[in-house]
Amino acid sequence: MNIYNCYICGKSFDYLGGISRHIKRVHNITRENYYIQFIGNKGKCEVCSNNTRFLDIEKGYKRFCSHKCANAVNNPTIIRDSILNRTDERKTELRKKIQKTWKNKSETEKSEHIRKIKESMDYDNISKKRSKTMLKWNATKKQDYIKKLKKSWQIKSDEELNEKYRKQKETNISNGNWIPDKIKDEFYAYKLNVRQETRKWIKLLFSEWTGLDYYTKEKLITTEEFVTLYDKHPNSNKLQPTIDHMISIHEGFLDNIDYKIIGNIKNLCVCSRKNNSKKRNENIKNFLEKIRDC
Repeated sequence: MNIYNCYICGKSFDYLGGISRHIKRVHNITRENYYIQFIGNKGKCEVCSNNTRFLDIEKGYKRFCSHKCANAVNNPTIIRDSILNRTDERKTELRKKIQKTWKNKSETEKSEHIRKIKESMDYDNISKKRSKTMLKWNATKKQDYIKKLKKSWQIKSDEELNEKYRKQKETNISNGNWIPDKIKDEFYAYKLNVRQETRKWIKLLFSEWTGLDYYTKEKLITTEEFVTLYDKHPNSNKLQPTIDHMISIHEGFLDNIDYKIIGNIKNLCVCSRKNNSKKRNENIKNFLEKIRDC
């Protein structure tokens, strides 16, 4: 257990939240100023020397000011692998803890625990709990929900899973979305670089935007306007403005186009969320022809 001592009055705390509240309420000083005065220096990016974000009095400041600077030092693949390793470690610790607790239970307690789990996962019991909500749904929504619920509790064999993944692969190949496993790491790194390049142009793109969908010339509705005009959740706004890469990231990667070209403002446009989902990785020429045919 870590012990945190206040450098101002000497009071001790056994958790970080305690000392954080203490220095704010008692000494009227922010955590960041406390850190600078008594523990360390103000954070500077290791790559460009810009100011970095303060985390807490234990961790201090972030090492880098942006993803771009972090990737200049750390390979995205290494970062992802380290995150996966930490996740595996946490799962292992949790599994050991559960096993230890399970061993200490009596046979009666074990049986009761298993019975409750089975009861909570039973389709009929779940349906009863959702029955009040389902009364408000139309027939189609009810059928879709019941179909998904029944399907989710089916235990699939290895053969069924393999068949499922085979069909997914065939669909992705036919749609032009397939990336072989051996080059996926390269694709993810390329995708990350494109998104970082895109962020540089967002303000300029929207400052020059006419308010219309680039592909269909429809008038788009921002989230703020949608909430004001309609008493609906913002997620139901199909005309929400979104940024699209006219030559998609997927297409750019397969054609070996420099990520700076794909992320540049000349390759960016604003379109509705609906059209962005329709286009996906499709070639812009084919997509425009498809829209005209509709």
